[in-house]
Amino acid sequence: MTLLQAIFSAFQVSTEEDRKVFVLCALTLKSTSEYAVALKAKAAAPLDPVSPEEFPKKHSKKSREEAAVHPLEPTTTGALLLQSLLRLHAPHNTLVLDSTESLPPQGLLTLAHHPAASRVLDAIIDGPTIQLRARRAVLCALEAQFADVILFLNLNQTSIPHGVTTRYRAVAPRR
Repeated sequence: MTLLQAIFSAFQVSTEEDRKVFVLCALTLKSTSEYAVALKAKAAAPLDPVSPEEFPKKHSKKSREEAAVHPLEPTTTGALLLQSLLRLHAPHNTLVLDSTESLPPQGLLTLAHHPAASRVLDAIIDGPTIQLRARRAVLCALEAQFADVILFLNLNQTSIPHGVTTRYRAVAPRR
């Protein structure tokens, strides 16, 4: 079994639509079916947490209780998993890159605002194994919201990652 087959199996990725939400599933450490249940529950009752009974019994009671509080909250472990995949050469990192590129700009902005999820974007921008095309696609998608990202970083007294402005200048389209 190859690495990609193991990932597809673990996260139950089988269709093209599943591939598009892979990053969100991996960040939350949910399979595509679990993520769909959590997303549906959030859309139906955005203020009510998902009940732990809706998640498979194979998860521990503690993890089901944590999922009930914030079922779609990105996790540090999920971000580390994605960063590790991004350190690999193509085709192993292609699933993460394609999934990230398929997110709408507002979805990328949401990731950029989250402490753990933003590290995935940092890995795309600074990663030595990431092709220029993938960097450019992410930065161009964020370009319209770049002021919001910088404002968010300044308001939270967070320093701008070292490579962001340098890489942005290097791959941003010239006007």
